[in-house]
Amino acid sequence: TTREALHLRGIGWAMVGLFAMQGLEFCSGIWAGSYLHLVRGLSVAEAAKWAALFYGGMTVGRFLAGFVADRMGDKRMLRLGAGGVLLGVILLITATSVLQTKIGLLAVGLGVAPLFPCFLHATPSNFGARYTQVVMGLQMACAYTGATLLPPLLGWVAQRVGLAIYPCILGVFLIVMCVALECLNRLRAQA
Repeated sequence: TTREALHLRGIGWAMVGLFAMQGLEFCSGIWAGSYLHLVRGLSVAEAAKWAALFYGGMTVGRFLAGFVADRMGDKRMLRLGAGGVLLGVILLITATSVLQTKIGLLAVGLGVAPLFPCFLHATPSNFGARYTQVVMGLQMACAYTGATLLPPLLGWVAQRVGLAIYPCILGVFLIVMCVALECLNRLRAQA
């Protein structure tokens, strides 16, 4: 039952991780064009064109991840993806040129690519086949809640402090996600 699943070791960390993960993915894509236009000074058309770079990176990354995920394993793929996002966020924060910003968006897109599929794929090994169905439901609820709530929250924050905060907010989501996933890994290793 859902009540039993909520008492599983590490389920809270899994839910927090997916909430932040999907917030990171959706905020990255939804706000990329506005960031490029309002902060980096590109025209609306140019910003929209280059914001697609994030989605292009994510598409290519998911395609490539499909070939190596079984050999590398879910935990390695998650860490590799988080590393790609970290590289992208650093490039966005330190960008001194529009080109560096574009490369940063591409890196974030490539980085987020394996995160969601690999995390969901790891559910049976994290929580056991008996609980997979109910845990998957809980995880999906948290993932979609993050995807729904965090992009407007970023917009609300951006109205108050400016959209230049975009890469920093992505960094915060990345940190929350990584802490949650590593705590989940530790708890599951002890189980």
